[in-house]
Amino acid sequence: LRREGLANCCASTGFAVVMMASLVGYIVGVLLALHRPVMQVRDVSNYAQWFVGNAGVARFKLAVALGEPHCSNCRSTTSTYFVDLMECQKMAVPALSKVLQEAVKSLIGPYKGGLHANEIVRGINALDFSNDDSSKLTAHIPAHFDLLDRAIAQIDDNQFAALKTALMAAKDHLHWKVDDGEYYANGADVGEGYKNGNMHTLLIGPENAVVTSDKYLLGLFLLAPQTLYRDHKHLAPELYVTLTGPTAWRVELGEWDEHGAGHRLFNPSNIAHATRVDETPFLALFAWELSAEPSICAVVKLMIGMRLKKNWLSPVKVMAI
Repeated sequence: LRREGLANCCASTGFAVVMMASLVGYIVGVLLALHRPVMQVRDVSNYAQWFVGNAGVARFKLAVALGEPHCSNCRSTTSTYFVDLMECQKMAVPALSKVLQEAVKSLIGPYKGGLHANEIVRGINALDFSNDDSSKLTAHIPAHFDLLDRAIAQIDDNQFAALKTALMAAKDHLHWKVDDGEYYANGADVGEGYKNGNMHTLLIGPENAVVTSDKYLLGLFLLAPQTLYRDHKHLAPELYVTLTGPTAWRVELGEWDEHGAGHRLFNPSNIAHATRVDETPFLALFAWELSAEPSICAVVKLMIGMRLKKNWLSPVKVMAI
């Protein structure tokens, strides 16, 4: 009887441990969400699964106490909502496919930008879009949530109306990334304004993209107001389609030219270029043609006689160093 009682006690203890682990997993998920209100649904679910374990459960619901859920497609009017994670992921796939479709349409547009620019457009348009990898994409927005919403709201050019609608549905399912200088050589001075005010996502690219490609990039690029994207150059030629505006651009340290939404700009290989954002958040499509060599960006040194004022560069008298 003593042995049987001991066995029953051990079994009860084991069950209690399993139940406690489940409870801890739930609590940790909720606490993490409360600590970071804009944490993604998938991020929270990963924490919960890590503690609880799958145990053969393919489908489960996670209660998260949030005032404003990050996934706009899963929003509720109450502070506590239940999210069926599998359903949320199912909604992500068509949303991502749609935003890619509209982005490619916007890229093609009525653009006549020279032979090389048209080659990039044709190359992207010729990709096999049936090879959709959106189900493998890890949704992630590390920062600038409100800024992204503001920028999308500022898309008011009718030619991008369908893209705007698609982007509103897909933005929470994309993998956004902040460039803090990783695409530049070590020690490159890209400026704190740029570091603290940029974000991008890939629709086409080598990883975390809707469609995988090692030949081309197609994505969305975001800059905060009052940001100077300093003069820089890179091996890969690139094409921009501005979705908001106005923004100022210059090439080879020349004069600034202001362009509104719907403008298409092509930067040939290794040509220095810069972007200046005023009051309106900058959002644009960008397309790169990738080469066999890594395309590291290089900051172009300023010339004597150029002054920095309120984060803007104003050409005065230019003399080469």
